[in-house]
Amino acid sequence: MEELPLYRSWCVVQSKAKRQSPVALAFLAFIRSERALISALVERFSGKLPLRTTL
Repeated sequence: MEELPLYRSWCVVQSKAKRQSPVALAFLAFIRSERALISALVERFSGKLPLRTTL
């Protein structure tokens, strides 16, 4: 099919007006520390990297 595969990119956003929960902070720290692994998995399963890989 022409429409497949579907490619998606994700962005992490936060409101400056609100304090982040401990879970949100831990998740953000995980994403930052595992950025290389996440990018490698994206490349492995999709065949190409997303347009934006920075946080």
